[in-house]
Amino acid sequence: MTSYQVVGVGNAIVGVFGKEQEDSIKSLTGREEIRLKILNQLNELMKKETGAAVVQDVLFTKYLYQ
Repeated sequence: MTSYQVVGVGNAIVGVFGKEQEDSIKSLTGREEIRLKILNQLNELMKKETGAAVVQDVLFTKYLYQ
């Protein structure tokens, strides 16, 4: 993965989180929906970059609220 692709991945994740409401991030159901949105967004990005949806899953171990 190139540094350009790493930046794109980070931007995609931040973009999804940035659109979500605080209540959604704090609830288990909301976090699962966010996880799936991020998975889909990353696979769309990777399809453009590599021609294949290479991300199999997304796992977050901690959520920090500010």
